Amino acid sequence: MFPYNIIAAWKVLHFLKEWPTLAELWDARGFRYDFTEGRRPTQLVQSEPMEWPDPADNAHVVEQAGGLRDKAAAGGLKFEAYLPPDLAVWLLDRIEQGKFIDPSEAAFVLLGEARDLEPHADLRNELLKRSIQAAIDDPRPSIPAEEVWQSLQNKFDNPLPEPAKWEKRTGR
Repeated sequence: MFPYNIIAAWKVLHFLKEWPTLAELWDARGFRYDFTEGRRPTQLVQSEPMEWPDPADNAHVVEQAGGLRDKAAAGGLKFEAYLPPDLAVWLLDRIEQGKFIDPSEAAFVLLGEARDLEPHADLRNELLKRSIQAAIDDPRPSIPAEEVWQSLQNKFDNPLPEPAKWEKRTGR
């Protein structure tokens, strides 16, 4: 499993209310690919599971969240977020269509919807079932393994460029 699969698995399990931690998923992964004999992964190598997130980092974010709670409860919370390319383009399309004023409004609306949906496990499970069924019913042909490995190798060899940054209009 590659790290983005771990995140996807965490999102699915989180969605189902099983709520494993990312550290538990990382530990369950317990392997890495060995690229030493060429450009394609040649063997799966069992490795020592890394502790992730780092306990010191985890303690810091818990402490920071606790320290910000009162101030956030009174005045809100500002934060920075990175969106991967596909999600960034999706969001920019919605802004161009007038569905959101800016990324900040989208975060406000979509996080509010997620909060409102949280107590409704039956609806979340139905959404998950429909998403899985849509993937199963996808008429596109499967991708040959060689093409998948090449795509993954290209991603390793060519990191993404610096992300675009949304600038709020000043004076408002």
